[in-house]
Formats: sequence, structure tokens, C-alpha cells
Amino acid sequence: MLGLLRDAGFHVRGCDPGLRAVERCRSLGFDVVEGNSPGLPFAPASFDVAVTLQVVEHVTDPRAFVSEVVSLIRPGGVVVVATEDAWTSQTAWERQWSRIRLRTPEFRMATDHTYVFQARHLRTLPEEHGCEAGTRSYTRDPGRENLHWRVYKTLFRRIDRMLGHGDYLMAVARRA
Repeated sequence: MLGLLRDAGFHVRGCDPGLRAVERCRSLGFDVVEGNSPGLPFAPASFDVAVTLQVVEHVTDPRAFVSEVVSLIRPGGVVVVATEDAWTSQTAWERQWSRIRLRTPEFRMATDHTYVFQARHLRTLPEEHGCEAGTRSYTRDPGRENLHWRVYKTLFRRIDRMLGHGDYLMAVARRA
């Protein structure tokens, strides 16, 4: 994301808790610092835009995390929070199929996810901190998948598109 934003003419800064990720970004010419929430190493109201991709589901307190990110944005600035969508047709099908077989449905998110979100949950987080927010579901091109997985996922991705869902959710919020 840093590269896309930089190529679009933005001055970008990044933060990651992992030193290896920070070093890799720096080797590519990005201004990235090591840090974690709470205690992000940036001054309040120092950015016009803050983007967090696949982070909020890993933190122990999503409300505090989003509050801290919102505090980094100047009034009128934008916060983007993206995560996996807790509701997809594939997940719904697999849960129902387990129930039909009288089994407990499997938890279908990564084991390191502390929280899962539906659109209304994700939208509420920045709204609680004075932002106007909206959400959108989307799917990224998964790249190379084996034939079985492509056929299986293609069916569910088509259903999700018809229902307005995707693999991921994004909340976009403007700070008052």
C-alpha cells in the first residue's frame, strides 16, 4: 500500500511492530518505523490519511486501537480500516453443512485473529470516535489457486457479489 500511495504522489510513512518488516520497507526506500499500539510513535493530528490493513483483527482492544489511529488524523482527515469479512457465503455454507452433519462448525478465521467483524461492527469503531463512516466489502484477486479451490471459491465469490459481500471489509471514515 505504501508504494501505491507514494506512486500516487502522497508523502507516506509507515509503522509495523516487526523489525524484519520495517527493515524490508526501509530497504525499498520507505520511511517506516517500528512501533505498536498503544503508543504509536506519531504525534496527534499529524496525518491527513491513516490506513490500517489487516491489523484491527489482531489487536487486543479494537476500540482503543481505532481511537489511537483516529487521534493521528487532522480534522477532516480520513481513516481506513480493513479486515476479513466475518460473513461470506462460503462461511455460511460450511457452518450449515457442519450443523446438518451434527458437528460443531469450524472457526474459519486465522488462529491469530483476536476479533472478527461484520460491516456494522467495523463501521461503529470510528463512529464511536467522532467520525462519519461507511463500509464496503471487497475481494482481491487471489492469484494462483489450484483447480479445485478455484472452482469451489468461484461459486461462493459469485454468490457474495450478488449479495454485496466479499472476502474483506473496509471502513472509510472522515474525522469531524
